Amino acid sequence: MKKHYGLTLAALAVIASFNTANADDLSDKTAAFMLPNIQAPMSSSSERETGQFLKLSALLRDTDSVSVTELSASSTATMARDAKYKDAVVFTGKMPLLIRSAESTDMILVLREDKSFLAMYPDQHKIIYSTPAGEQTQITFKKPIFSQEDTLIPAVQGDALQTLARDGSSLYKGDIDKDGYIVIDVLAGFSKAAAKTIIDPEAFALAQLTTVNQALKNSRIEKIRVRLVGTQIIDQDYSITGGTLSKINKLFSQGMSEYGPDLIAAFFEGNNDDTTVGIADLNGRYSINTLYSSTSLRHELSHNIGGNHCWSGSGDHHGWDNDKTQTIQCGNDIGYFSNPDLQDNYGLPIGDKNKANMA
Repeated sequence: MKKHYGLTLAALAVIASFNTANADDLSDKTAAFMLPNIQAPMSSSSERETGQFLKLSALLRDTDSVSVTELSASSTATMARDAKYKDAVVFTGKMPLLIRSAESTDMILVLREDKSFLAMYPDQHKIIYSTPAGEQTQITFKKPIFSQEDTLIPAVQGDALQTLARDGSSLYKGDIDKDGYIVIDVLAGFSKAAAKTIIDPEAFALAQLTTVNQALKNSRIEKIRVRLVGTQIIDQDYSITGGTLSKINKLFSQGMSEYGPDLIAAFFEGNNDDTTVGIADLNGRYSINTLYSSTSLRHELSHNIGGNHCWSGSGDHHGWDNDKTQTIQCGNDIGYFSNPDLQDNYGLPIGDKNKANMA
């Protein structure tokens, strides 16, 4: 493990200690420099089908583990209790896969008190939602393209965060939980249209944030986790553009005031004006994520904390593509950040110590 703890732990801690009262000043009163972007509509799509896809051993939220069986493949995984939010309990585990590139895939289960649940397979690009009566809907997403330029550099905020990140005196002011983890609080924002499409926005937000925590764990990045502190639903849907990103602090000001989050992640349906499938402030606080993806947030949030795409000539804070496997910031095929000490199922490292080492 590198001495800087990976994923710009300095930036994480600074974000966690950033005064949210200053947020309005940073978006409206300063210009933001937009990195070059591909100006083309981003088509997002999904397929829905109803039926019986999963069987759970128990619908008890107070249990430490749940056995989940995929009815189509007869694969079974034991899911361990991971976190709790209001009446929802999150379980995590790995479902076996019969493919060369991976023996298993991350799975996340959010179980409600009314016995409804949401299951997410981040790297399989699908979710399964079950009503309290046991009626299940499977939503399969078209895999987004994560190679477009999708970052904004807030002129003042980014400079301030990067400057503070270089100052060791400012680092460890974030929330620390009882286990010694730096905890980054996230507000998830939705439009009414997005909330309706995704059925249970709270469960969806919980699952999305758990993909980040799973990736941190997979990548052996220790003592950092993200946590959902609240959700806010607004009337209007917006396009996924830099212009919309600059408005996030206004659009979700109520939730920011109520919950005091460190980061704000918005989820919109988007439209033909979209310039990318997601966009985020680099070393900043805001991101917009396409609703039609189970992996968008882990990619965009990584930009918030300093992660860059595939190696571009300098630095090591990049994703990695070894021609077989693509990490989160360089293709987003697997739930891992670049780490040269780890290998994929082909025996190839998923990072480079000089070019791509976010661990």
